[in-house]
Amino acid sequence: MVETKNLDNNLTETLTTEVDAGVTTPELCQPDESCPTAADAAMPPLDFARKLEKANALLIQNPLARPALYAILKSCLARRIDLYPLEELIQQMPEYSGVTQPPYFLIQWLLDVEALDMFELDANGADVSEERKQGLSEDEIDDLVVGFSFQTNAVGSAIVQAFNPANRLGSLLSEAPERYSTYLELLEFLSEKHSYAEVDTLLHGREILMYGRAPDERPMLSSVFIDKLAAAGGIVYNDGWQITADGKEFLQSVKAAQ
Repeated sequence: MVETKNLDNNLTETLTTEVDAGVTTPELCQPDESCPTAADAAMPPLDFARKLEKANALLIQNPLARPALYAILKSCLARRIDLYPLEELIQQMPEYSGVTQPPYFLIQWLLDVEALDMFELDANGADVSEERKQGLSEDEIDDLVVGFSFQTNAVGSAIVQAFNPANRLGSLLSEAPERYSTYLELLEFLSEKHSYAEVDTLLHGREILMYGRAPDERPMLSSVFIDKLAAAGGIVYNDGWQITADGKEFLQSVKAAQ
């Protein structure tokens, strides 16, 4: 049986040490959006809001793990995934390449903030409900439960919507219109993997790097564009910078609309 010990101490330490000051908190739920609500989660609105804030804080304050956490929630939206296949899936994610924690830690973090639901399974893959446990000893329950599966719940679904790269990239491009074409060019450039040095060479000498600056000031660093696109979920580092699947979909949608 897999031990599902509480990792709150590790989570708390991470939340207080990995603050990403460059990322603003996304709007979690707007009245005109089809966002999961407390009713969907079958819980009082206040409880749902608190869980949503805690899950939001996990992603906001863990910049290195954020893309992988988002990808896990998105992968588990439509179907339940067993523990070992989910761990393998996480290890294969480009978003996981910069994460130092093992896959199960990320799963446990999402369980801790109640964005992910866990189901206990018997040897036939059937759910082990509380009713099935009644009258059994701890040893008998340990023998009965041989696996686990996971699925994103209403809280996690709201987080997926809030951190949807399409929404965040759209906001990024609209909040600084002067950078619009540069952001799109970078997304296109990073359709193939490139180093930061190659990105820096691409942008070297561009007028956009001096936008809003006096002639005697230093130009803006190319890393500003990289950081912004990465924070929005458009690109990820995996032995080089490259566009994410969501970033590619966003770029294609922008091109189609032009």
